[in-house]
Amino acid sequence: LGHPEDAVKTITLGSLIHDIGKMELPDKILNKKDCTCVEDEKIYQSHVQKGYDLIKSLGFPREANLILLHHHEYNDASGFPLQLPATKIHPYAQIVAFADIFDTVVNEKNEIPNFFDIRSKLIDITINKINSSIIDAFDRYLEDFIFNVNVQLSDGRTAEVIYKHPFYKSLVVRTTDGQFIDL
Repeated sequence: LGHPEDAVKTITLGSLIHDIGKMELPDKILNKKDCTCVEDEKIYQSHVQKGYDLIKSLGFPREANLILLHHHEYNDASGFPLQLPATKIHPYAQIVAFADIFDTVVNEKNEIPNFFDIRSKLIDITINKINSSIIDAFDRYLEDFIFNVNVQLSDGRTAEVIYKHPFYKSLVVRTTDGQFIDL
């Protein structure tokens, strides 16, 4: 995203401490995949304030504290704890929020993640929640990463990613026997 080195360090610090408040949550909340009732959800959401209370006197940069406070705030004001509009969410917090969502999507199943499903799901989840420049940067990075990568198709064949449609969330691959397949 072109941030200077000192900003990257602050973002890194904020990302390391963003969920520190979870230490204060009861095990029954931490061990659940999804909170099943409003009361559990409120307890879970309290980790933001608990984390801020733990770190506010440590002298971290203001932006790192804002990352902690805003990492569950989304552009559509559906986040917590303050339901902030996009203009009030610190941009560094949006980077950490995106990474947090990515981590959740990658780790939601106990199996080797499918890169293409993760990419599609991640973009669908974040499209109205996270600044589009962050999504675009992530997508460009993944785009660069996926070309010339060998993949295993659902029928067991091996193929190489050779093309991404500019307007669709699909790729074209070439199998080892030379067949082109539009995924």
